[in-house]
Amino acid sequence: MTPAEQLRLILSKMDAGEPLVTSRRALLEVNGNYGFIFGLGGFSRFIEKYQTEPDPTMFYAFSLVAKTVFSALCKGPLASTIFAKFPVQMWRDQSHG
Repeated sequence: MTPAEQLRLILSKMDAGEPLVTSRRALLEVNGNYGFIFGLGGFSRFIEKYQTEPDPTMFYAFSLVAKTVFSALCKGPLASTIFAKFPVQMWRDQSHG
């Protein structure tokens, strides 16, 4: 399922009033800033790149990881694309204190 299809599924469930699956994450505190780790940005772009392969295999995934690491070490275009910054908006449910 592509990211766009996943988003459509989430939005259709929200429109239908169906409950969404949630998960609890450990909160990190670094230098007075709080956050958590999740798959967004580089992870999502890596999966998108992986899914462009007509017949993605475990070998292709491994080779893509290796190419991405090498590109990052050389400041190459693959890593620049996968790890490019992008705007994000988030909110937290304040009803749980």
